[in-house]
Amino acid sequence: MKINWFAALALSTIPAIALSQVAPPPPERTQPWQLPVALRLESEPKLAKFYTSAMRQRELHGAVELDLRVDPNGSIVGCEVKTLVVDPELAAASCRAAQTARFQKSVYGAPSMPLKFIWGVSNSRVIPARPGHPARLASPPFSGEFAYPVEAKQRGEQGRAIADIDVSAEGRPAACRIRRSAGFTSLDTATCQVMMTLGQYEPAVDVFGVPLAGTATGVLNWRIEPDPPASPPANSNP
Repeated sequence: MKINWFAALALSTIPAIALSQVAPPPPERTQPWQLPVALRLESEPKLAKFYTSAMRQRELHGAVELDLRVDPNGSIVGCEVKTLVVDPELAAASCRAAQTARFQKSVYGAPSMPLKFIWGVSNSRVIPARPGHPARLASPPFSGEFAYPVEAKQRGEQGRAIADIDVSAEGRPAACRIRRSAGFTSLDTATCQVMMTLGQYEPAVDVFGVPLAGTATGVLNWRIEPDPPASPPANSNP
């Protein structure tokens, strides 16, 4: 039997990218999820400068979550308040403060950058609203690195398994869960074994570049192809 199966990398928000036994050709253009570093905040806005005397007199405080649009030069070109219930003055001050932030240059257009502004009379600060870059499977395992489960092969079991892998802030796999079964326990078990032992991961990072624990997604397609037809014997007659 000739075995042909392949590993694929997938993120929760993008389609899987197939990887076969032969190394894939380089992509024709850089995609956001293939960037070596995440978009990061270079210059944090100083909220104290935007906490006005009127806000202080009213003792305004609270959290305002923003989605900021960042152009290829790293400048803010749009500000959307995502918090449903917020004082209009805090919302306006948040967007004014956001205009002073600077990000690393973006090579792929104007992404959305989530930030949360925590306002207080004596202590205001900026924190990430969510990770700026999710954990990812940086180096997926190739089929030549692992064996097709023997009993599964004998039974002709095939399928596609999707696994979620918990990745520590140090980039080490901590746990594996099957999100979508291949249809066979043997293939699901083998998928997590491969992802935990052979996958190489990058941790999630926030917009300040600080590594965080996160979850990466990996896909394994298990497929057995039939043997090619036997070649006819060579003619031995002189």
